Amino acid sequence: MTRGGKMQHCFKVFLLLLDDRIRKELILELNATKGFILQGMANDPGEIELQALAADPPHIIVVNFDHPKTHNLHLWSTLKSFPPREISIVALTSGESKSTLEIIMAIGVHALHPTMISGSRLMKSVSKVSHRQVDFDRGLNQLVKKIPLCSSHLHGSDLSSPNHNSINLNGQEIILSPLESKLFHYLELHVNEWISVDELLEAVWKTDKCKGGTADQVKSCIKRIRDKIEPDRVNPRHILSSKSAGYKLQDITARKIRREY
Repeated sequence: MTRGGKMQHCFKVFLLLLDDRIRKELILELNATKGFILQGMANDPGEIELQALAADPPHIIVVNFDHPKTHNLHLWSTLKSFPPREISIVALTSGESKSTLEIIMAIGVHALHPTMISGSRLMKSVSKVSHRQVDFDRGLNQLVKKIPLCSSHLHGSDLSSPNHNSINLNGQEIILSPLESKLFHYLELHVNEWISVDELLEAVWKTDKCKGGTADQVKSCIKRIRDKIEPDRVNPRHILSSKSAGYKLQDITARKIRREY
């Protein structure tokens, strides 16, 4: 598809475990909205479906988290590992189940809405997410905020939650998950200082290597932050790393980044 001789980008949307009403309404909206295509849908995602998605990852997944099959964290760890792009997740839930909200927090979503949402409103949310904006229903967001970041069955993990913070880097708003924001803020408090992995595990994850904390947890979170703020991910200039010393946030970042809440 071209416009003015240039290729027009289309966001691929995958529908997962949606009920008939909202699935039909959203499909109509997708077909009527330029820049979006329905990549597919599934009500029983197995290994074959996951392999197909891995070969051609969607940009956005719209999913009903009230379905019990979404409580399988293996499913989400697989989806989150798909290269090369980050998959944005639009979540639907009634908000009646605390365990469902905990799963949503653990996975990290970009939009959160009640299951009774209309197709047109859901399409607006999909469009916002495609522009890297978060979009949360006010009532559900209040419920999510009441749940601790580290729930008992998620303690020690580095999975993000939907209570995002944003930072402004050179005029560009960048969304960080609560865990990413907490790590960034700790480095910001100690700008130009090398912070060891052990100290970061204790300060950010509230754990240590004796309790199961690992350097990979820190490395993974640092990588996600770098992916968002570094102009050159191969040669980072904001967050530096050292095998012996740990990580350091340079003052150039502290001067140019203004925290926003």
